[in-house]
Amino acid sequence: MHQRLDRFGTFIEVDNRSVNLQRQDLNDLKWGFNAWFPFRSQPKGGTPNRFEFSAFDSWYLKDEILIRDGIPTLNLFNGAPSNGAGGQPRHRIDWSALAYRDGLGAGLNGTWRSATSVAGGDALSSDTVRFFFALGTVNFRLFADLSRLPGHA
Repeated sequence: MHQRLDRFGTFIEVDNRSVNLQRQDLNDLKWGFNAWFPFRSQPKGGTPNRFEFSAFDSWYLKDEILIRDGIPTLNLFNGAPSNGAGGQPRHRIDWSALAYRDGLGAGLNGTWRSATSVAGGDALSSDTVRFFFALGTVNFRLFADLSRLPGHA
């Protein structure tokens, strides 16, 4: 992102075009599981009535980006920003649950990520924005497969 300031230090232009990266070095340890359990009798030839659950736990050990040769490598754990929510978290948990019965379903999923920080743009400054709190999100959805509803011809 390129920023242009006027003589008073006010932003007058921000160039927020996408940038292609030359390389990203990411090391992580991820483990988890998927499970689903049928309940009630399964309709003949239909999608089984079931409950599903999955959870994945990720520990990030290294995350560095090189935009191009000649520019310093960005260490996302050492203050380089990675997205609008701050730097790269060191720990993340993703989970989802789904219940499906006779063409109707409900899903719930969420993500939790540990706290992060972003350093200021000036290498000589100690300005750092610290996101002291972990961030969690939860989503809920309902759905219907109209061709599988009882009584549908």
